Amino acid sequence: MPRLSRPAALLTATFIVLMMSTLLAPTPALADETGVIKARLALDAVERSLPRLADGDVASGNKLLARINDAAEALKGCKDKAAESWQAQLARAKKLDAEIRAKLGAGGGGSGSGGGETAPSAPSSDTKKAAALLDEVDAAFPSLAAGDVSAGNVLIKKVNDAIGLLSKADAKAREGDFWKRTAARTKPLDGKIRARLAEKPAPGATPKPAPKETPKPAPSGGAEAGPLTRGDQYTFDTRFAAKMDKLEKELAATAPEKVALKKNNDYFMTGARNLLAVLKGLKSQDHPTVKASYTRLQSFVKNVDAKTTDGIARIEKARATAAAESKLVDEELAKIEAFFERKKDQKFHLEPPFGELRMRKWIEEIKGHWAIQKKGLAQLQRLVKEHPDYAKGNRVGKLRHIFETYLPTRLTRGINRTVGWFEVSAGKQQSDMLFRIANGKKLIENEFKESWLADDKWVEKALVELEQGAEAARAMVIWQKEYYRKDDPEHAKLATALIAATRKLDEAAKRVIADTRMPEQRGDASLAAIAKKLLTDKKVKYGVGPYRRLVVNSKKQRESAEREEAREEGSYLVITKWTETWDHFQVCLAEEVDGTLRLVYYSFKYFVSAPKWKTRGEWFCSDRIVSRRILPENVDK
Repeated sequence: MPRLSRPAALLTATFIVLMMSTLLAPTPALADETGVIKARLALDAVERSLPRLADGDVASGNKLLARINDAAEALKGCKDKAAESWQAQLARAKKLDAEIRAKLGAGGGGSGSGGGETAPSAPSSDTKKAAALLDEVDAAFPSLAAGDVSAGNVLIKKVNDAIGLLSKADAKAREGDFWKRTAARTKPLDGKIRARLAEKPAPGATPKPAPKETPKPAPSGGAEAGPLTRGDQYTFDTRFAAKMDKLEKELAATAPEKVALKKNNDYFMTGARNLLAVLKGLKSQDHPTVKASYTRLQSFVKNVDAKTTDGIARIEKARATAAAESKLVDEELAKIEAFFERKKDQKFHLEPPFGELRMRKWIEEIKGHWAIQKKGLAQLQRLVKEHPDYAKGNRVGKLRHIFETYLPTRLTRGINRTVGWFEVSAGKQQSDMLFRIANGKKLIENEFKESWLADDKWVEKALVELEQGAEAARAMVIWQKEYYRKDDPEHAKLATALIAATRKLDEAAKRVIADTRMPEQRGDASLAAIAKKLLTDKKVKYGVGPYRRLVVNSKKQRESAEREEAREEGSYLVITKWTETWDHFQVCLAEEVDGTLRLVYYSFKYFVSAPKWKTRGEWFCSDRIVSRRILPENVDK
């Protein structure tokens, strides 16, 4: 984020030299941490006061060093100590500390910060109070008259109070450089005061206050007649006038928001500082042209300051507007997200059955999803149009995917999976609705064979398929009418035909059942006795249920056949061939199967000759076939 500059303070033209040193100092960025800003402000104050610090003025120097310690304490509380702004203020603190100490002289008793690679440690409040007391003693000592015990005791009491405050510090604080320097001042001060009190006062002598240094005003006086000297004129034309014009034009062409940026602000202020140095280097300080240039430069600095203030205000306003816009966009996105909640198990197709009520409800849901998609997309597009800076945000991107891709794709697939063909890994697959319609069509394309009609399972399956086909055809008619608002005479006609076929099949099947009779009796009583004995034998279970009547429907017959078989015996494969001879006959029972009276056929076999591993010399049941239904009243007909 760009850094912004603090507006510079303005002074009168009388003190322009001092004013320029203040105005051209580095200024804080709004983007910096609070601690950096506080440190910068404290160091700015030190820089403004440093030119007025007299050599050896310990009291004033200690106050400046205390301000540097305040800056150090502010820097210590910052999180980002790797930031360029933090490092810059640390470097300023070290530089200013060194300059103050140089003015105070080697071994000066200041309470400033020490060197080192880290920010000065912050002293405790008691230590600061002690240093302040000692500063007062330092300031008052020059006025202490020799032998003035009363005034001397006041100063000694302050030194003792300072010692008491220092003694309150904990062990960690006593290790600090500030505490050590403050503590080191107490003994020399006490000694100086006592030595002054031991001196004999001079007769009639009155203590004189220390002279105060007053700031020197800017050059003044009467106007100097005539042109500038050749050297001054050359310097003024080449190093001041042209550059002053250039800076003024650039400032006029730069927007306030850009002037407030630290990079640009430093450019203008550095230029003003350089031009001030040029003016100060001229010999003709009282010349009207030079004095007017001072005024012009002051006006330029005021304009920089005004534009900086205006730029900061504009940037803050823009930030507030951006924050309000961000809140508005978040609220709008939350509303749009409420239109549709994406679920992994969301289903958009309709599973069978396809009854009218289920079909109409599904169509309404599909319409609702499409409405959500259109409304959500329209609202999202409006939001992006009104707030283009948010067009590439993650939330906008996810919603755009839902409304532009996910929802249309899933809805289209759901529709196709219900009423058409849909994509699968192996290609395309027919929907259940189309499959049922196709099955129904296939059934009514051919006449129902009597053998089919006599097969209850076939009849039952065919009736279900006809009914499902009719239901699917009616659902297709509803789909076309409710979704596309158009008629579907083809499927309407098919539905009617399938319903008619259902009734026809049911009636035909009933006629076949009504005509069903027991087969004709062809065998003799001995075969019936054999069958009854085997079917009622509890040791051999053939699955025979309760039955109403038994008819021998075939005579005993003898048959022969050539057989062969491959069998494994040890490590050999043995192939056996033989002639097999057997007798057989069949009976039909009117037997109850699953609660329904049906014709059930049993075949019996007797091996006359066969291999030893087969049943020989006795009858056994070789087959059982469950056939059509028979009405109870037709059993004895």
